[in-house]
Amino acid sequence: TGLIRGRKIEDTLRSIMGDIEFGDLKMPFACVATDIITGEEVVIKQGLVWEGVRASVSIPVILAVARREGRYLVDGVLTNPVPVSVLREMGADFIIAGNTMSDRSKSLEPVSKKPNIFSVIMQTIHIVAYQSLKSSLAGADVVIEPQVASIGYFDFHRARECILQGKLAAQNLIPEIKRLLEA
Repeated sequence: TGLIRGRKIEDTLRSIMGDIEFGDLKMPFACVATDIITGEEVVIKQGLVWEGVRASVSIPVILAVARREGRYLVDGVLTNPVPVSVLREMGADFIIAGNTMSDRSKSLEPVSKKPNIFSVIMQTIHIVAYQSLKSSLAGADVVIEPQVASIGYFDFHRARECILQGKLAAQNLIPEIKRLLEA
């Protein structure tokens, strides 16, 4: 059900998170996945945290679907790319969201080579998710948007650059965040 079975990802998540369950966490946390059969959003708030995370990062076609409670789950980006609504339902009164998906239609960069199968899959997901992303972000109090449009989904070697861009974007919004919190 995916080009990658995900065993290493599961092992890594399990080694980092161990047997911690959602109910053990000091701060409320949930993962969002999509039931690939019904198309429904699935909010995961119970059970082992690593299993919820694994389900919520299962990129369709690329990473094998996760089976949980009789459902086949993939990345929540398909149904709720930035789950602001889930946070509100969980009681959050101030939400800072992150948006790393740019509107690729506004990109001025020329395409240098024919896209491969992975690029086509990821771009398809991006196009679908970007439309629902805009409405999801509308519910956030602040949206951090790092300048990462030039960084591709598989540019893992540019991780430090992504982190730096996120840090810079967040720092630029500190005055706005303080102003909103004091209001």
